[in-house]
Amino acid sequence: ITVEIVSIEAPSIGINIGPFMIKKKITIVKTKMIIDSVVYEGEGEAKLSVKAGFAELKDENLPFEKSVFASAVKKSLENAISKVE
Repeated sequence: ITVEIVSIEAPSIGINIGPFMIKKKITIVKTKMIIDSVVYEGEGEAKLSVKAGFAELKDENLPFEKSVFASAVKKSLENAISKVE
C-alpha cells in the first residue's frame, strides 16, 4: 500500500472586534492510496474555531491545529478506504 498526500488547503476567516478575535479555519486534505496498482482518492475535512483576546492568541501556529490536520488526514484516508471493493 502506498499513500500520498495530494494537497492540503487551509482557508481561514477571521473577524477582529476591538481586542477580541474570532477565527474559523477549515483544513482540507486530499490523499491518494494505491493498493495493487489501483488508485483510490480520498478527501477529508476538519474545522477549527478560535475565540480569543489578542493577549491570548500570540502565535498563529496554534498547537491544536496539528490535531485538526491529523483529523483531516484520517478522514481522507477513511474516505479512500471506503472506496476499496
